[in-house]
Amino acid sequence: MRHRNYADSAESRTSPARSGTGSLPTAPDVRCSGLGVTLDNHPVLCELNLRVPAGSITALVGASGSGKSTLIKHLLGLLAPDEGAALIGDQDVMGQQPRAVA
Repeated sequence: MRHRNYADSAESRTSPARSGTGSLPTAPDVRCSGLGVTLDNHPVLCELNLRVPAGSITALVGASGSGKSTLIKHLLGLLAPDEGAALIGDQDVMGQQPRAVA
């Protein structure tokens, strides 16, 4: 049995972003630096350091209540962290319009 790999898909062979022939802008990396969040006196994220390389496909997996949605809300600038920063490229997402972050 042959396992299908993303590289085998038609999209990867024809996508301008993959082939280098398109003019799509390069997206910046998404990062967290020392991100700490406490909700209802319970630490949810503790000194989280994370880098999601531009153009990568990343899954955020965890148990219910482990902080997945909280992390996404911080990456979008919808919530302010107690410590650290969520960055897109070198820009802190706090203070930016959500549409600019998305």
